[in-house]
Amino acid sequence: LKNKNVEIKSIRIDKVNFFGKKIGFIYLESEIYVDGIQVPGIGFIRGDSVAILLVLTAIIDNEVELASKYTILVEQYRPNVGKFKKGIPAGMIDEEGQVTSTAIKEIEEEVGELNIVEEDLQYLIEFSPSSGGCDENVILYAVEKDIDYDELMKFQDRITGSENENEVIKLDVLPLIDLENANKGSKTWTSYNIFKEL
Repeated sequence: LKNKNVEIKSIRIDKVNFFGKKIGFIYLESEIYVDGIQVPGIGFIRGDSVAILLVLTAIIDNEVELASKYTILVEQYRPNVGKFKKGIPAGMIDEEGQVTSTAIKEIEEEVGELNIVEEDLQYLIEFSPSSGGCDENVILYAVEKDIDYDELMKFQDRITGSENENEVIKLDVLPLIDLENANKGSKTWTSYNIFKEL
């Protein structure tokens, strides 16, 4: 260990969830001491994830000067908070650790065909939203794309999601500026506030 004041005496795995044949979540409890003082050791291991802020310039009648910036959020039921929540498209990074390909796959699964390629992904930041109990690092990207306004509006209220992952997702198209004061979760808030400073 880099910090010699940390002593790990034991790690007990309480439960493992599988996604098909792949390990999904690991629940564990460790006996850990820092400078001889025992610290909380309950943990939830899930691996890293990626999330993508879509910045879509909607063009009306081919008039660029009439364009406005929009985004698309995904709405899903979140049992842990007992309500539907909206946020930017996101997903766990695959076991090969392919970050950019996972980002593109999540856009295709959760939103639909936007013809996103790797070069469209703008790296924003990597952060740990809940390091007190979980190992997850979230890698944030933004994608800027022009789109016809009428085509963009076809995404509104569309039902999407991966059947293999038991996802039921409803899409919400809204002006990008609406994220300014929206309570849409840490990934959405962080990506928006970093993007607007670029």
